[in-house]
Amino acid sequence: MKEEVTLLDYWRTIWKYKLLIIGIMVVLVIAAFIYTSRKPDVYRATASILPSTGAGEGYSYRSMAYYGGMSSSDIFTSFLKSRTLREEVRKELIQISETDKEVFVPVPEIGLSDENIIKISITDANPERAAVIANLYVTNLDKFYATFSKKDAGHKRQFIEKRLEEVEKSLRTAEMRLESYNVRHGLSGSRDSSTMASASSLESQLIAKKFELDSKLQYTTSNNPEVIRLKREISELEKTVAKIPSMETEKAELMRDLRQQENLYRVLTEQFEQIKVEEVRDLPTVQVLDWAVVPKVKDGPNIKRNIFIATFLSFFLGIFLAFLLDYVATQRKVLYEKKA
Repeated sequence: MKEEVTLLDYWRTIWKYKLLIIGIMVVLVIAAFIYTSRKPDVYRATASILPSTGAGEGYSYRSMAYYGGMSSSDIFTSFLKSRTLREEVRKELIQISETDKEVFVPVPEIGLSDENIIKISITDANPERAAVIANLYVTNLDKFYATFSKKDAGHKRQFIEKRLEEVEKSLRTAEMRLESYNVRHGLSGSRDSSTMASASSLESQLIAKKFELDSKLQYTTSNNPEVIRLKREISELEKTVAKIPSMETEKAELMRDLRQQENLYRVLTEQFEQIKVEEVRDLPTVQVLDWAVVPKVKDGPNIKRNIFIATFLSFFLGIFLAFLLDYVATQRKVLYEKKA
């Protein structure tokens, strides 16, 4: 019958190989101490920012947050980790250093607090350099995002401007057709109509929804939840408008066409004015809570921590080898006894 292994047996095995365990621990601890001691001191400089949540938010931020489901923190974190922003920081650092040598700029460590504060940390052997790089990331982040925002706003302005020209031509054509009809039939040029009055509000909503859908499709796909929602709302509005009694006279049709063009022109004009303001806006997109200062205390290497980790790992490594050697010795003994 096979004997049960007790805790005492485990302890005997550990005691048997105690010199091996102690030797492994001593070697690894000394190695960790030497390795850590030879590493250069490094310093960590940290800047704290808060993405703007008010007037400073540009069109590009709203479009990304609205269409892609990204929070402001996600957007700014993506910018901070981008190769483009890192290259801009490197160029400015070369100018500040007044050197032609290749300059290495590390990717910042990004932290996010519960208060939505983004912390940008740079670790470097030179404390002054660490603070400079961290602050350069902050200033260039603001420039980078402002340029990005204006570029996207410019694209939308061009789109709206083109649509305005098309709608303005259609509006002039509708006015001329209605005026020509009134002249031919000697009718008043009044546009008041009970039918048109009842449809005007719904048509304005329908036009605004369609324009919003066209605008969104410039920056996202038809599978986007917001696009699907807009299509559903447009379909419901079209059904409601279709229930309104059809125009019975040519003049009513002409008046309806003119009103549609006027509503569309009004919506586009409002959008155009808004995007022009957005395009020339030069407000800060990043609110700096704390600029990085030159650190006085080194961040690493942490000799105590590394020695503790080496001690912990070497202890369990020694125990593992002790049991492994004991198992091998036992199996050899069993095999020898069987042969005997």
